[in-house]
Amino acid sequence: MKEYKDGDERTIYEDESFGIILDVELKDGTYIGIHCRKHFINEVYEDFYDGEWERQEVDEVDYFYLTRDEKRFNDEDVSKFFDLDNYFGQYDDSNGWSDDYCGINETDDHEKSLEKFKNYKLKFEKVTSKDQFDIEK
Repeated sequence: MKEYKDGDERTIYEDESFGIILDVELKDGTYIGIHCRKHFINEVYEDFYDGEWERQEVDEVDYFYLTRDEKRFNDEDVSKFFDLDNYFGQYDDSNGWSDDYCGINETDDHEKSLEKFKNYKLKFEKVTSKDQFDIEK
């Protein structure tokens, strides 16, 4: 196993997921919340200091959402199925955080990590209708 010294740097990739509500306003003035789970892959830059890896920066590389019935969608799908006026963002719905859905390891390089995430994402069918969303009015 490699020995690390203070000042060493590395980039790792990790996948995460948590429950959120997408908060949107429709053109008719109605506000809705779309309950879903956001899955994403991060590129994490770390420095080694005092015997530990410390996060310096985290960049989101790719993401997608899953409905409660595990149908995959993205922001463009929300625009496609709903007559949006404003998109206010996403809010944690306290549905838990978790990681390691797609098997990314610290030793996986950029290409291997993205491939694992893409394969995981493609396991899920794409949303095909507005009725597949879990909507709170």
